[in-house]
Amino acid sequence: MIRPAILVLAGLLGFGLSWNGLLRASMSSLGLEGPAPATQAAERILERIRSIEQTVVQTKYQHRTVVDPRRGLYQFDCSGLVTWVLEQEAPISRKYTYAPRPTARDYVEAIERAPTQGTRGGWQRIAHVADAQAGDIFAWTRPRHFPSDELTGHTGFILRAPKRVPILGNVYSVRIADSTSVPHQDDTREPGSGGGFGRGTILIGADEWGKPISYGWFGVRYPALVEAPVRIGRVHR
Repeated sequence: MIRPAILVLAGLLGFGLSWNGLLRASMSSLGLEGPAPATQAAERILERIRSIEQTVVQTKYQHRTVVDPRRGLYQFDCSGLVTWVLEQEAPISRKYTYAPRPTARDYVEAIERAPTQGTRGGWQRIAHVADAQAGDIFAWTRPRHFPSDELTGHTGFILRAPKRVPILGNVYSVRIADSTSVPHQDDTREPGSGGGFGRGTILIGADEWGKPISYGWFGVRYPALVEAPVRIGRVHR
């Protein structure tokens, strides 16, 4: 049996749509907007996210990673999701975290070590929020004033180019995919569901030069920004 997606792909190719056009069409089906991903690794990451969305039967936020795509089982925390996806689609970047079981802090450090021009260990640091694209990775470490030591921070994938929210100043609305137990704005996860993999919208605040300096967990629905060392990275391999 020919899958419907293959029939659509063949039809689009038959009408002469370019590969970039096909990629944008695929991005649109995921709710993605803006330019195509900057790297082939980012394209693979987005395709993996799409695969999770199409096959997920059971998902849950937990600190132990348990994944079985054939059964549609995806259980992990935020860094567990990022690590599993990178292991499949960008293994060199994954290894550059230097950690057997990376946390959000490890991803912040991997991005900080990377240059803004060129790459190191498969990573490139994106200095300005406005320059982020679909397939990039965001990460921040836990703010010092947060009482819990259980969480090291948060990390996930950017699904479309950030959009500035003029009424909030130098603040951007960012559609993301992550694993969490606390839903974001316009989230695909229901409150009290146990969380896990899903999509939502957060805010990332920038300084006067465009560097990310804060985040807003609940997006414009509750635009309270928390100062934190936010980093955005682009994987190349």
